[in-house]
Amino acid sequence: MIIEIIIIAILLMIIFGLLKWMMKIGMKVFIIAILVFIIMALLGYIF
Repeated sequence: MIIEIIIIAILLMIIFGLLKWMMKIGMKVFIIAILVFIIMALLGYIF
């Protein structure tokens, strides 16, 4: 139980760290990444 809480806390720290890092780079890169992911998902769904 304690181990699971520690793992979740570490994952949250990593996620928040990535969000801060993305804000520094700018939202453009993040938006492009999302668009690429959506396009890949659509292509995967079509084909």
